[in-house]
Amino acid sequence: MHLVERRLRLEGPVNFRDLGGYAGLDGRRVRWGRLFRSDALETLTAADLDVLDRLGVRLICDLRRDEERARATSLLRDHPGIRIEHLPIGDLAAETRTMARRVMRGEIAEVGVDTMAGVYLTILRLHADSFGTIVANAADAANLPMIVHCTAGKDRTGVASALLLAALGVDDEAILADYELSTEYHSVAKIAEVRPRLEAAGIDFSKVETFWSAPRAVMAATLAGLRSAHGSVEAYLTGPAGVSPAALKALRASLLEPPALDTHVAIA
Repeated sequence: MHLVERRLRLEGPVNFRDLGGYAGLDGRRVRWGRLFRSDALETLTAADLDVLDRLGVRLICDLRRDEERARATSLLRDHPGIRIEHLPIGDLAAETRTMARRVMRGEIAEVGVDTMAGVYLTILRLHADSFGTIVANAADAANLPMIVHCTAGKDRTGVASALLLAALGVDDEAILADYELSTEYHSVAKIAEVRPRLEAAGIDFSKVETFWSAPRAVMAATLAGLRSAHGSVEAYLTGPAGVSPAALKALRASLLEPPALDTHVAIA
């Protein structure tokens, strides 16, 4: 038996997680050490880069917009062994950073489950090609191990991770639990920072807490909305997202272990 941790404790990123271990199609588990999700990687230290090298990371899908990337430099830019693909997701209709500023100014008095699910469904509609590219990249064994990340590793990365897990046949309960882990690893510290500032400005934090956290109800509503619009997650991927059935087959062949090879125990 091999003990593995879902969250890798790096010196910089706080929400760097392995997507392995979940039960997928036909009970086969997602392989450990192949797909990772993370918050922004500009905080990587030299020691963290050594960890990525040991993991054998080959591809990073960076979902941040140009403005976000310009605000931060990364040691990865000059790394010879890791390719970075920029797949910017987010615009005026679904820009969480802009929403954060408006919440801080009191312009948005309430952000609930429906609001956040609406943001996620908007980016799924507007950026189907980028989400399709993420799944297609993961289907190519030459790109693995692969990291998907944005700024917080919660919203855009959360949606991308949910699509990948759903494509691998992981059930909704596990997908929602994985999404919710961002509350523990990212949101708790962020809330401790912003809550006093919001309350000092007279903002009722309970009405906007959903924005700062990752409650499973948000992802549940997102998956329900996606299925309502397209019939299934797979139909979205092979339709608007442009993922071929062959790529989905390759994704499952590459990333799902036969039951006999499932010898890992996860530590949350």
